[in-house]
Amino acid sequence: MKKEVLLAISFCLLINLIPVKNLLSQDKPYYFYLIGTYNLFKEDPQTALNFYKKALDLDPKSSFLRSEIASILLKLNKTKEALSYVKEAIKIDSNNIDALKILGEIYLNQGNTNEAISIYEKIAELKPNDLMTFVTLSWLYLEAKESQKAINTLKCFLERNPDSIIGFFYLGKLFVEIGKYEEALKQYQKVIEINPKIYGALIEMAYVYEMMGNYDKAIEVYRRILEQEPLNIEVRERLGQLLIKQNKIDDALNEYKILKNLDSENLRVRTALGLLLFEKKLYKEAVEELRFILSKGKEDPKIRFYLAVSLIEEGNLDEALKHIEALPPENGLYADAIKYLVYFLQNKGETEKALEILKGALSKNRDPELRYFLALFYEERGQIREAIRLLEDLLSEGNKKAEYLFRLGVLYDKLGDKEKSLEWMKSVLSLDPNHVDALNWVGYSYAEKGVNLEEAEELIKRALSLRPDDGYIVDSLGWVYFKKGLFEEALKWLKKAYELVPNDPVITEHLGDVYFTLKNYEEALKLYKKALELSSKDEDRKRLKGKIEGISRDKGDSHNP
Repeated sequence: MKKEVLLAISFCLLINLIPVKNLLSQDKPYYFYLIGTYNLFKEDPQTALNFYKKALDLDPKSSFLRSEIASILLKLNKTKEALSYVKEAIKIDSNNIDALKILGEIYLNQGNTNEAISIYEKIAELKPNDLMTFVTLSWLYLEAKESQKAINTLKCFLERNPDSIIGFFYLGKLFVEIGKYEEALKQYQKVIEINPKIYGALIEMAYVYEMMGNYDKAIEVYRRILEQEPLNIEVRERLGQLLIKQNKIDDALNEYKILKNLDSENLRVRTALGLLLFEKKLYKEAVEELRFILSKGKEDPKIRFYLAVSLIEEGNLDEALKHIEALPPENGLYADAIKYLVYFLQNKGETEKALEILKGALSKNRDPELRYFLALFYEERGQIREAIRLLEDLLSEGNKKAEYLFRLGVLYDKLGDKEKSLEWMKSVLSLDPNHVDALNWVGYSYAEKGVNLEEAEELIKRALSLRPDDGYIVDSLGWVYFKKGLFEEALKWLKKAYELVPNDPVITEHLGDVYFTLKNYEEALKLYKKALELSSKDEDRKRLKGKIEGISRDKGDSHNP
């Protein structure tokens, strides 16, 4: 039975041209086909299938009925049976386009790319102006890694259909897939030339500019779209995201404020707005946004963390602490929030409250970073041995980190145990050979003692290569040269160190020492006096006064300071 006949009968029934009683002959295939079609309209594919099969029994050579049955079988996920019917349909009529499309779809779903290509090539021959056939075929070629064939397929279609907006659009997407961004832009531009109001092409252009790293051009395109479609939330949000990526925070903030007005219930928008307000230190407004997000039942530790920090900055410590306590103790943000609160309290002079909160947090979470933070707290309070005990406990538990080792070196130095301090600094370098501060510390320690000066120079030069504008490292190199007796070289580096850090008493004294050694007593005296003004330790002040008195007593005295 021909497809055209069945469709004509269905149409006539719909407009009442043929009385139903004239079609009630149950020995005619279209009787069962029409009942089956009716059941399809009722969304009962299984019953429709049964009637279609009865129609086929009466017309076994109908290619159309077999393809219709195959289509229903696919909907019922009976792919194997559908494949059998559709192949028979094509065997009866090799030009049955519906059957060919069903077979192509089956091959696509099975991942049989080569078989699918063969079928769609046949459909393309039969329907040379069917856009989606050519689009599907081009993407199949691309999947088969035949990119040129994919491009040529769509170009061939466009030669016959030069005003096909969708054709140029898909060709643009094809060029994007193979990384030919300039070509993709040309295709999208053609779409816009045909119809300037196809904003999908403009959006794709903006995406391509982003992929090319041309963010300014992408922003320009997004703004162009918004001039015509100011209520387009998707485009405005994309623009906002790109502005954030470009660190144009003020512009991004403006876009997200507009987005909030357009869709106040959009939690993604409100989240971005809250974080932008936080970034701008507009804590009161940030609190409003972040509270709103949590009020909607969205439990997000990141949101709770930023809300807590904003509340701390606003001075609402009680509510901030509630939000911190609501964070899972094992979450790293819990420790970060505690540290932020403790810093805040320390700066306000509320050290006892800060210590109480820190110890309370440690009772819930023995996080190494929190314990390290407590050690720093003790160091600041002058409780050096307590700080050392905490850090050595951390290390004994396997928490071996360069920053813990380095801090122990600093703490032992504060106790006056230079040898143990140096040992810890060497252990830092064993763990991290490029730890700049440890490299400088070990090198400078050798210089101070006047030992291992070649190694000291090597260590300090390595530190300087990693941090070339650090005045303290520059000073260390100058001091090595001083200890090696290379006074002119020492002068060059110590002058540079003094330019970088003009108000450090040690660097100032070192430069004074090299001038003294070079018998420039006037410059040495000026620098010693300045170093004395900058120094706070009694031991250092006593030493500097001795140097000043020595020059004042006899400017011709050439003894080494």
